[in-house]
Amino acid sequence: MLTTLIYRSQLSLTCTSAALSALVEKARIRNTEQGISGILLSSGHDVLQILEGTEQNVVALFNTIRADNRHTGVVELMRDYGPRRRFEDVGMLLFNMDVQTPKAVLASVLHYSKLESYLTSEDRVFKFIQTFITGKPLSHPLRTMSLINGRFRESARRLVKG
Repeated sequence: MLTTLIYRSQLSLTCTSAALSALVEKARIRNTEQGISGILLSSGHDVLQILEGTEQNVVALFNTIRADNRHTGVVELMRDYGPRRRFEDVGMLLFNMDVQTPKAVLASVLHYSKLESYLTSEDRVFKFIQTFITGKPLSHPLRTMSLINGRFRESARRLVKG
């Protein structure tokens, strides 16, 4: 069964941006082999990661992540089951908010996701992403991400241009 798991943690002070990028490159290859996809959002030493794949593979990876000493305070925020992935064919993508603005990160997340057909403003995964990127929850969810008349991308682009 397809599982989505979201967690937050803090990177150790010794984990640099370069080390994080290298880690994500290795994870992209390994995750693709394991049928896992997802994204890693980074802001300073705080990270939010979304993992998608079979429950067995996602849980095994999460247990490995939890034991990794490159970060602390690993907290599982959500585990859910669904029919489709939100992030297909990406292995693992890094969105570093230390080098991109929140608007640019949101635009990139929208570009790589299957949000237009699956993720709505009421979707919990989107709420976690939005809150991490902006530091605040959605203020106008219907205006922000409207699926009415297939206008999702247009609404998202307006939000990003904001």
